[in-house]
Amino acid sequence: MPHDIDQIYGVIRFAITPYALPRCRVFKVRKTEIIFQSELSTNMKNIIVLLFFAITASLALARSQYPRPLTIKNVGENLVACLPEDDGEDIELKAAFVGQEGATAETGVNWRIEIKPGAKPLVMHPGDCLTYGANIDGYTYSFSQESLQINVPYTFSIRRGNVGKKWLTNLHNEMFCALNVNGLIVFKKYIQKGSSAPPDICAYVKSQLPD
Repeated sequence: MPHDIDQIYGVIRFAITPYALPRCRVFKVRKTEIIFQSELSTNMKNIIVLLFFAITASLALARSQYPRPLTIKNVGENLVACLPEDDGEDIELKAAFVGQEGATAETGVNWRIEIKPGAKPLVMHPGDCLTYGANIDGYTYSFSQESLQINVPYTFSIRRGNVGKKWLTNLHNEMFCALNVNGLIVFKKYIQKGSSAPPDICAYVKSQLPD
């Protein structure tokens, strides 16, 4: 491993791009380490190294705070949402809800559960699923009994109660649509491509289905 500022700077420069930082001259190769002799001052190298690690840490923090995804699928005629297989840690279920896109956990939801004070939480492991409309012991329960509307975007949210070690976020969240495909109701998640959402999200989701 590199052990001084010249070596760290050299490895960073080599990893980013040959043109991202001022050119350096290779003067020694030892196993897989590539060490550079830089024409930059030590102060400038220090600044570059600090900026590199600051940006890397910021990106890692942003990724860990952003809501985690869910897998949306049909099990029979039921809508279920599953935690990612690669989550890497269990969660204690605090609350979950399904509502039209833009709804909150308190208003405009079709189904909502939340743990009761003092109740033992349901522990969900990576890959575990939660069924829309489920009534779980130890949780308050609100269910409109109305069928989800076809071609209307909804959000399925799962909120954890315990503090994560790998992920700072306490939320798993996914947008989806209920689609009529050849007479069958199919639930499909919306996968955004590009920086903006299409004007008709569910029409876009349906257009992505295989023929």
